[in-house]
Amino acid sequence: PKQLLAAGAMAFSETASQFEARWRSMVSLKPGAPALLDECAAGGRVFLWSNIDPVHLDALGLTRFSRGTSFSLGATKPDVRFYRRGLLVAGGAASEVRFFDDRTENVAMALRLGIEAEMCLEGPAELRQRLFA
Repeated sequence: PKQLLAAGAMAFSETASQFEARWRSMVSLKPGAPALLDECAAGGRVFLWSNIDPVHLDALGLTRFSRGTSFSLGATKPDVRFYRRGLLVAGGAASEVRFFDDRTENVAMALRLGIEAEMCLEGPAELRQRLFA
C-alpha cells in the first residue's frame, strides 16, 4: 500500500503523506456502524468482506474485522473467486455465512454459492433489525 500511495502522490504533485491524508479522508462510516460491528463480534465471528483498499480499511478502524478484501483475496465482488477465497479465509462453509451487501450483483453471486445473502441499503439500523429481530 505504501508504494501505491507514493505513486498516487507523484501523480498529484504532493508528498506521499499529503496524498495518504487526502485518500483517508474520502471514506466514512454510517452512524452506528462501529457499534453494530462490535455488537455482532460479541455474539460470534464477524468477517468483513469488502472491495475497500487497505488504507481506507485502516482509516475506518475496521482492520480487526477484515478477513477478505479484494486486495488480500486477489479478486473483487462479484467475482466468484472473491467469495470462494473469502470462505477459505473465514474457515467456514457457505451455509454458515450470512452476507449483507448494497449491490444486487454481489448478493446474487453469494446466493448462487449457497451463502445466505440479503440486500441492505439503509445502513446499520436496518441491519441491526434484521440480525437481532
